[in-house]
Amino acid sequence: MGITLLTRGVGYTSVIISLSLLSAVSGCSPGEYQQYSGDCMTCPKGTYSESPPSYRCLNCPNATSTLTDGATNYSDCVYEKVGCYENLSTVNDTFLDVDNDVKVQTCVDSCAEWGYLYAAIQNATSCSCAQMNDGTSSSGCDNTDCGAVGTCGGETATTVYRTGRRKVAITTIDYTEEDLTAHGLNVSGMSELEFRVLACKDAHVRLMSDRANYTHEFIEVVFGHSQNKYIGIRDRKHGAVVGDLAFYAGSYLDCFNWKFFRVSWENGTISIFIGDENQWYSHDTGIVFDVNYLVISAYGSTQCCWQMFAGMPYCGIYFCTNRMPAFC
Repeated sequence: MGITLLTRGVGYTSVIISLSLLSAVSGCSPGEYQQYSGDCMTCPKGTYSESPPSYRCLNCPNATSTLTDGATNYSDCVYEKVGCYENLSTVNDTFLDVDNDVKVQTCVDSCAEWGYLYAAIQNATSCSCAQMNDGTSSSGCDNTDCGAVGTCGGETATTVYRTGRRKVAITTIDYTEEDLTAHGLNVSGMSELEFRVLACKDAHVRLMSDRANYTHEFIEVVFGHSQNKYIGIRDRKHGAVVGDLAFYAGSYLDCFNWKFFRVSWENGTISIFIGDENQWYSHDTGIVFDVNYLVISAYGSTQCCWQMFAGMPYCGIYFCTNRMPAFC
């Protein structure tokens, strides 16, 4: 048990206090995490596990990623360069008015915050974003302002980077669920989900072992229940609240303003970070299981607009579903 200062999030700079360190486990190697069943699993791309390994893998910061599965160190997190291209279909062309040593970071992080899969830098002065790499291969990325040939494009060519964790927007209406794993989220080794939500009340995040089982190895975190004054935990879908993490005399959710939260889970303890309060709250559920599915939904006739920050495939800047949001 200890205290760790963390600065994390795509598009956010939040200094937060975590009240628990990673639980060390035996039998697994760096680059792996141990399931509660005892099996050692490889950390997926975009995450890493150092020595000693634990029950979870750590996300690479901002829009960085690892080049392979099984990364063993924070230093394995890099801005993933795809190559040098011309005639790429891009948007959001902006002038890179920052120091040379942070141009790559600035461009890739910005495109990730806007929800794009690729970032492109031309001649160390221009940053643009793209959802597909449809350019033609080029040898013209000869600008050296960023430190090395090929890192910041050239006169007519762009150096293309793939974003890591990026913003993906999803809309949920009434009881309809959206399974984040079905949207391409790799839950393996995860122990935390960060998101923003725009809703009047009742935003639900479900942690599940079996996608079809809502009563066993199941946790539901409800943001803004009981007149939007509580964040509570249930051990079955729409069941009774078994623990309230936090109470607020005002309102946790807002119909017209985005609210930032983190949900983390480890060894049966559910922890919630509330952005407005810059505060963590924790509750020991006593329910320990491997989370294989993350599911989100609204409740009743309400609608929730979500912005998830995760390594998920592109599914639209505004929403992933086919239902047009009313006010997102």
